[in-house]
Amino acid sequence: MKNLTKNIHKIYFGIAILFGLIFSIGMPFFNEPDGPYHFVVSSNMVGLTPDISKYGEFTVGSGMANQADSYNNGTRFEKYYLTKIQLTSKSKLPRDFSLSPLSYDFWGHLIPAVGVWMGYHIYPSMGVMITVGRLFSMLFYTIITFFIIKNVKRNKLLFTAVLLSPTVLNQNSSLSYDSLGYILFAGLLSILINALDENKIRVKGLILAIILSILSIVGTKQNIWVLLIIFPIVLFSIKNPLSKYQIKSITKPINLIKQNKKVQIGLLLLSLAIIIKISISLTSKFGGIIHVARRFFMTFIHQYGDNLTTASIWRSWLTSPYAFYNRMPTWSVVAWNVLIILLLLYEVKYVRSKFVSVSAAVLFALGIIATYYGFLNYGTGTSSFIQGLQGRYFTATLLILGLAVSNKSFRLKVVGSEKYIVGFSFSLIVITNIMLIFNTLITLILGG
Repeated sequence: MKNLTKNIHKIYFGIAILFGLIFSIGMPFFNEPDGPYHFVVSSNMVGLTPDISKYGEFTVGSGMANQADSYNNGTRFEKYYLTKIQLTSKSKLPRDFSLSPLSYDFWGHLIPAVGVWMGYHIYPSMGVMITVGRLFSMLFYTIITFFIIKNVKRNKLLFTAVLLSPTVLNQNSSLSYDSLGYILFAGLLSILINALDENKIRVKGLILAIILSILSIVGTKQNIWVLLIIFPIVLFSIKNPLSKYQIKSITKPINLIKQNKKVQIGLLLLSLAIIIKISISLTSKFGGIIHVARRFFMTFIHQYGDNLTTASIWRSWLTSPYAFYNRMPTWSVVAWNVLIILLLLYEVKYVRSKFVSVSAAVLFALGIIATYYGFLNYGTGTSSFIQGLQGRYFTATLLILGLAVSNKSFRLKVVGSEKYIVGFSFSLIVITNIMLIFNTLITLILGG
């Protein structure tokens, strides 16, 4: 896997820029979930308080339906690009948009806010502000991702596919905060993958990984926080600048655990007791552990209509960032999941530690469970299932599965011609991104 993947970052850049331009300029405004909210927040962060009711948006919620008429009667350019925006006071906005500097909401809107500010000073209309904001965000995140893919030594194809998926490209070309989380976690993981491949991490890499971990705490959703535990796990499994201190402090207790069965059983029982105690404590305000377990069970085995439940999550984590409007067919969802599995099994086995691989798989699952837990109170909070989640929350977390499957002792592997693997990957990437654009526009214009 040397020839085609050597310059795969350049292929990534070309496709990302091409579709990024199309998404930024050609897609309906608010093509991301909660689009009006992202626009108003990004504007507020640079001292602009837009009154979007002039454009037919009377609530700062989510959706694109109000734009359908402008497409059908040919007034889109005049309405959104030529009509100047009116600024109002924050007190007249329908809700409070102030953000804590320690929230992912704040950090995730910084880059879009710069673009929105630039757009306003080019021409003060909502259309120009959103389009320039999209273009600026897209260029920023595409360039950062280019260097991440260029520098990661393993799982290049996995990184390229996930970060060229319709969900990621759509969010990169929007005012959403999601893209910051994507690059922070992908950047951190790329450092850890290189460290595992070399079985060591240098001071520069360690410092950068620490910085990215800190930024991830303030710049990403909470489900990413769970996955950050992989950092110290990888660190202690390889040679690093702290190794001489590690050896003195942990060698003896580790050897004691390895050599004494009673200690192992005791630690296992203690761990189970702690897990049960924590579970009881966390679920008490939601009806208890049995009730919560039942809601999890029903959520994963039964599809409740077209709500934001399990089915729409699997549909939206790679192919449909806004499933209600994107209307991507089931075969595209299946094809993307097949592609991810294929790329995971095609990768060279480079992880030496079984503990790292098992931890990666467990943390991936815990990240999903933790996110569902956060939505237990969504809506009424009393339904028999959990709703409100969107697959885009988990998109970047798929990358950690590379550590789980690429263990040297994991024998299952796909063997085949690299050109066919790469060909299938980029064919699916191009086809499904075109489908996303077409389906979104058709759904909006024809009214669903």
